[in-house]
Amino acid sequence: MNNFVVGLLLCAFLGVSYGAPGYFRTFRARAYLPWTRYQQQKRATVAVNIPACLKAHNDLRARHGSPPLVWDATLAAHAQKWADHLAQIGHMEHAHGPGEGENLFWSERGGKDAGTCEDAVKAWYGEEPDYPYNHPPHTMKDFFAPKQFGHYTQVVWKGTKKVGVAIATKENNGMIDTYIVARYSPQGNLLGAFENNVAKAGK
Repeated sequence: MNNFVVGLLLCAFLGVSYGAPGYFRTFRARAYLPWTRYQQQKRATVAVNIPACLKAHNDLRARHGSPPLVWDATLAAHAQKWADHLAQIGHMEHAHGPGEGENLFWSERGGKDAGTCEDAVKAWYGEEPDYPYNHPPHTMKDFFAPKQFGHYTQVVWKGTKKVGVAIATKENNGMIDTYIVARYSPQGNLLGAFENNVAKAGK
């Protein structure tokens, strides 16, 4: 079995009524490397399996009573630009103020297979048990709690209608680093709106 390591940004993009704040805590997937090392590493764009990516999102959204997402080429183009940037700099960080919801995913595995959108969605949804359904977040302190759930809430956010996802990879000492960026519109994780947009499964 191929070695497989996954990294998630410790908080998904938080949106508020005036936009997204410039506060992030990041998981540094890989330290900065000298530019000459970047030049030696082979980077590539990987096509997203759009039907599979939408199914991964929409099957989970249906569990929570959220309407299905549709693919948006503009969001995907924005996501690709940022995924390429992350592959170049070699670590995870959110874009600043794109006006779109954003989830990030990083994996490293042996062999030649890159991570997929389905891998990312599964990992994001894995935060679901940590979401405080009885006490939805009303403040930034609530949202940036010790247990992270913002990737999950963006995946199932009822008010979100469109998604675009992109993948970039980089070969690194015989391993494949995969950077996946998902962009959502309208963005989720709006303070004061969690009760109406995030429901328990089956409700």
